[in-house]
Parts: sequence; C-alpha cells; structure tokens
Amino acid sequence: MFFQNTIKTFGLDIGEATLRLIACKRGLRSIKLTNFQSIALPQGTLAKGKIINRDNFIRAIQQLITASKIKKQYVVASLPEKQTYTKVFPFVADGNAITEEKVRNEITQHLPYPLSMMIIDWQYFTFGHQSYLAFAAIAKEITENFLQALTDAGLNILAFETEAQAIVRSLVKTKDITGARCMIHIDSQRTTFILERDGVIHFTRQSENFSGNAMTQAIQNAFKSSVEEAERLKLHYGLQSPKENTTIIEALTPLLQTLATEILEILHYYKLHIAQGQEPLREILLSGGVAHTKSLPEALTNMLQMTINPGNPWCNINARTLKRFPITSSLSYTCAIGLALRSMFESENI
Repeated sequence: MFFQNTIKTFGLDIGEATLRLIACKRGLRSIKLTNFQSIALPQGTLAKGKIINRDNFIRAIQQLITASKIKKQYVVASLPEKQTYTKVFPFVADGNAITEEKVRNEITQHLPYPLSMMIIDWQYFTFGHQSYLAFAAIAKEITENFLQALTDAGLNILAFETEAQAIVRSLVKTKDITGARCMIHIDSQRTTFILERDGVIHFTRQSENFSGNAMTQAIQNAFKSSVEEAERLKLHYGLQSPKENTTIIEALTPLLQTLATEILEILHYYKLHIAQGQEPLREILLSGGVAHTKSLPEALTNMLQMTINPGNPWCNINARTLKRFPITSSLSYTCAIGLALRSMFESENI
C-alpha cells in the first residue's frame, strides 16, 4: 500500500528473529498456497526495526530464496511496525473534493517528524455520518535502507506494507469484513495490538512487556536452567495445568497479568475513541508464533472473562492446498500470508 501494484508476487515477512516467505496463486474459484519457507536471522541482524548487519541480512534473504526454489523474484515485503505511525482522525473534505494538498496539510499535524522525511499512505472513508482520514507513515530512511538491501539481495520490490496491514488482511475474510475486531499479534520480541473496523486500521500499539522471549526468560529464571531447556519446557507444557506444570504457570502468571491489563487498556480505548457508544467488538483474535502456546487463549479468556480465540490466517486460502504446511506453525506465518494475499485481491478494502 506504500507502492501500488497489480502483479502477483510472494510475501516476505521481515521479523527481527526470522524471515518468512509465502507464495500463493489465484485459481478459478479460490486462492491456493504454492510455496512457503522460513529462515532464522543471525542474532543482531535487525534491531528495533532497523538493519544492523546488512551483509547478514542480504545473505539470509538469498538463502531463503534459494531454499524456497522460488523462480519469480517479485516481492511484497513488510515494513517494521516499530518504525510506523498509524492514525485515524475526523476529516472534512472541501465540498466533495479531497485534494492531496489538504490531506498532506492535515497529516502533517499528526506526524512526529517533518513530512519531507516520511513516506505516507492514506485512506479516506465514512462511518455513519462522519468522514475520516486514516494514514500510515514511515521514515524515508528506513524504507530506503530496506529497499536497497532487498534489491542488492536480488529482489524486485513491488510493494511495502506495514505488518498491521498484512495481519488484518490475513485474519479477516474478504467477504465478511464488516464489524470491529481487536487483533493481538505476539512474536518472540513483542506484542502488537491492532484495532480494525470494516477493514480499516484505526489504532496500533506495540509493547515489549509480553513476548516469546520474555516467557522463556521467566521460565529460565524459575528453573535456573539454560535458555534451550526453558524454551523446551515452554513449548512442551505451555500454560496447561497438570501438577508438573505448576512452576511454569507461576513463572508466567505475572507476564499474563501484564498482558491482560494491556488488553483492557486497548479495549477501553476502543470504547472511548472508536465505538463511541456504537457496536461492540466482533471478536478478539490472537496471532503470531506465541499464539501457538498451549492453553494461552484459554488462560486469557479465563483471566479477562471474555472470549479470546486464535485467528485463522488461512481464511482466504483454499484449505485443500495446505497439506504440506505444518499447521502448528500457521499463526507464525500470519504476516507473510497477508503480504502474499496483497496482489490476490482486486480491491484495496483490506
């Protein structure tokens, strides 16, 4: 959505710990999965949404493409949410005209840096009797650094998108976008909260208080174990409640309570600034690799007394084409799936 295109391509999710690739094609009646691959990044390659070790990054991209055996080199890649600014605000057009100059003037008032230093993507929409302007912005320097590195790795960039845009596209069925949702994307580094209504992102926030790494660290401290053993215990037991898992649950409970508090804050923001006394949230969905943690949805549901479910990142893809895919990794690929779907959809409603 930062650059427009209609060419089919593959999605590349650029995470700080892992690169993930998804390729799809449109059949006569449905979209089919054709390729997937992932590769771990050497520690310190990316940090805080920036490229730290350019050589390692380019080498990892090339290894990913080689391993996937993908022939077309056109890509929709994610831009780090950490470096992205997203906002929705009431907007009144001049009569029936929406001019680029007026939009840019309005957006400038909401940016932390001068407009000349940012790349902007915006969308105008109405809800009820009120008109709004939604925009996403990222520093030109960040975009240009990723563009140059991916180009040097042999890729042609057809589009950049924020992680939030891709996550929403993956988890919301295109034929059923109406209503409001809260999406909670948890990976190894952080949690991203997204408030979306009718396919439009109204709010995003990131927090490092709850993450896969934070869970591993808490278990490691409780058992005085190695990182590897703590990771094994986390994956094996999760938040299930057999007697032998008591220590793990006790170690993770403070982190869960912090996450629950942040979810309540996000829901309060929705009620105050987005719903405005109108419709309740349609659903609260989990995604990201950490969402596969055993009994995490149930633990949050019990703690908050509201239903929280894992999302379905394959809701827009023919399930019969997923036979080779490790389904227990599906939520890890949420962003990559959404990026791959970018060129599958004729409209930009989602």
